[in-house]
Amino acid sequence: MDPVIADPTVPGSRSARLPAQRWAEANLAAHPHDLELRGSTDSVAWPNLCANCGGGANELIEVRKIFRRRPRRRSSGLRDHKTTIARIPFCAQCAQQHRAMEVRTSVTPRIFGALFHPLIIPVAGSAFILTKVLPEALPLSPFATDGRVAWALTAVLTFACLWSLFLLWRVAIRRGVPPQTEITLACDFSEDVSQLFEGERHIYRMRNAAFAQGLATLNRDRVWTEQHQAGSRRRMHVTAIAGLAIIVLIWVTMYIFRW
Repeated sequence: MDPVIADPTVPGSRSARLPAQRWAEANLAAHPHDLELRGSTDSVAWPNLCANCGGGANELIEVRKIFRRRPRRRSSGLRDHKTTIARIPFCAQCAQQHRAMEVRTSVTPRIFGALFHPLIIPVAGSAFILTKVLPEALPLSPFATDGRVAWALTAVLTFACLWSLFLLWRVAIRRGVPPQTEITLACDFSEDVSQLFEGERHIYRMRNAAFAQGLATLNRDRVWTEQHQAGSRRRMHVTAIAGLAIIVLIWVTMYIFRW
């Protein structure tokens, strides 16, 4: 096993980590075993061991995590969050303890919260205007001049209403994700830490040594090694240099042709 581990005792290991990796690692549980694997959390081969105690696994528990986007730029709302799901093996006893500790949010508070969310304003506003515009558009032909305007406005309002409803639905689901318990935190996982032009990958931080070793063994062809890390750093530098060169080229072209 040759995983990339962010260990400050190893010279250069911390500085070698890219910002996305450092950002993700700072938000993981404080466990002693780290492993970075290529591929989605659904594609991981899990050992037949309990992630918490290391005993024989009896079932898979679906763990959902909401990740705030890395602060690359200013943004807000739905774009700031992403849900990632991992189905992690646990023994029957640990699974029972997890269910006893799990705190679930009922549907009623989520629906009530959605009704008072700011997104309800564009939903209600577009729906109200649509009820006024649609009766006027129905008698008109969409091929006539007046009809094209009326039907185009109807289409825009319909899209605005449906999109706002979709955003409101996603917000309600996001708030409904229960927090991890002490059991499911035994195998914590990060958001996607891949860079531009790279495939998806995640960092896993584990409490149990046997489970960590089993995960590394089953996914040895997916382990993110120091060689992969070096290549990722080179790609990041090349991409930055290429971007800068394009900016300079555009500026020179504009200067020469006096645009």
